[in-house]
Amino acid sequence: MLVAAALVTLVAAFALVWRGKDVRAVLLVAALLIGALAGHPGAVLRKSLETLADGKFLLPICTAMGFAHVMHHTRCVEALVRMLLRPLAGLERALLPAGSCAALVANMAIPSQTSTLAATGPLVAPLMAQARLGAVSSGVALVLGASIAGALLNPGVADVLAVAKLTGLPAPRVAVSFAPGVLAAFVVGAALVSWRARAHAGEAPLRVDGEPADAAPSRLKALLPPLPVVWLLLGHPSLPTHALVARVTPAGLEVATAMLAGSALAMTLATRDRPGAMRAQLDGMGYAFVHIVTLIAVSSGFAKSLELAGVLRAFVHVSQGQPAFALVTAFALAFALAFVSGSGTASSVALVAALGPRAAQLGVAPMVLGGVILFAAEAGRTASPVAAVLLFGGALVDVPPRALTLRLIGPCLAAAAAGALVCVARG
Repeated sequence: MLVAAALVTLVAAFALVWRGKDVRAVLLVAALLIGALAGHPGAVLRKSLETLADGKFLLPICTAMGFAHVMHHTRCVEALVRMLLRPLAGLERALLPAGSCAALVANMAIPSQTSTLAATGPLVAPLMAQARLGAVSSGVALVLGASIAGALLNPGVADVLAVAKLTGLPAPRVAVSFAPGVLAAFVVGAALVSWRARAHAGEAPLRVDGEPADAAPSRLKALLPPLPVVWLLLGHPSLPTHALVARVTPAGLEVATAMLAGSALAMTLATRDRPGAMRAQLDGMGYAFVHIVTLIAVSSGFAKSLELAGVLRAFVHVSQGQPAFALVTAFALAFALAFVSGSGTASSVALVAALGPRAAQLGVAPMVLGGVILFAAEAGRTASPVAAVLLFGGALVDVPPRALTLRLIGPCLAAAAAGALVCVARG
C-alpha cells in the first residue's frame, strides 16, 4: 500500500513539473510527503541538507560554473567556436554536423547547456542562414550539440560527480570512461539529424539578424576554455602524465583546483577587465549553488524518500536476476523523467542515488548502470519541450519548441542508446 501511495505521489509530482511548476519545490514537497507516509520525514530533510553542504558536489560544481562564466565574460568561448568554424567557409553541407560539433566542444568547458547554446548559437546561426539551411534543421543541430552529451566529458558536472561518488573513482577517470560513449552518441545523433534535414529539404530557411564574423579569432583565447578539462583528463592513471598532475594537484581537490587555475589564467591573459572577470567567477559560483546544487540536494532527498517507502526495494525484487531488464528500465525512467522535467541533472542524480547502491543486487556494474542513466537523461533533456536549452534554441531560430522536439526525439533516443550500449560493452 505504501509503495502504491509513493508511486501515485511520484506521478502527481512529475505531472506538476510538466505543467511548469518549479522542479525543486515539487520534488521537495513530494519527498517530504512520501517520507511522512513512511514515518520518516526528518530523514528526507536530513539527506537533502547533508547533500547541500557536501563538498564532493559543492566545490567542483561551483568552481566549474564560475570558470564557465569567466570564459563567457572574456569571450574565450566565442574565440574557440569561431576558430572551429573558420575552416568551414563555403562548405554548406558540413555546417549542420560542424555546428553541432562546435557546440559539443563548448559544452565540455561550459557545464550549462543553455549557456553553451547562448555562446555558440549566435555565431553559428548566421553561417547556417547564409547557406540557406532550414530553420528547424538548424535549431535541431544546435540544440543537439549543446545538450546531448558533451558535458559528460567535464569532471566538474553534477552527473559525472554522482557516478564518481557511487563508484569511488576520481571524477576525471569517470569522464574518460564516458568518452567512447559520448563519441558514439554524438556521431549517431548528428548523422540522424543530417539525414532528416535532407528529408526536409523544402522547409522554410533560417533567417537571423547579423552577419558571420570575419575577423580572425584570438588563438590564445580559443585555447583557454578546454584547458582545465584537458588537464584533468591528463591525470588519468593510464597516462604517463598522471604522476605530474598528481604531484601538483591537491588530492581530493583536483576539479576545483583545475577550474580555479583556468579562471586565474583567463583573468591574467585574456582580459583587462579583471574586476569584472572576478565578479563573473563569483556570479557563476552563486548560479551553480542556486540552480544546480540545490537541485542535487532535493533529488537526493527524493531518492531517500523512495528508499524509505520501499519503492526501490520493490524494483530490485522485480529486477533481480534480470540485468538487461534492470538496465532497460533504468534507461526508460531516466529518459522519461528528464523529458517531463526538462532537467537531465535532476533525473540522473536522483536515479544514480536511488538505484546505484543496489547495482550489485541488480546484477550490473555501478559504472555501467550510471552510464546508462546519464546518457538517457542527457537525451531526455535534449528533446524535452520544457527544457531551457530547447526553449532557447526555438527562440534562436524562431520556430516553436515542439517542432524541435518532434525532430529531436528519434535522434536523441538513438544517440542515448548508442552511448549506453558502449557503456555496457565496456563493462
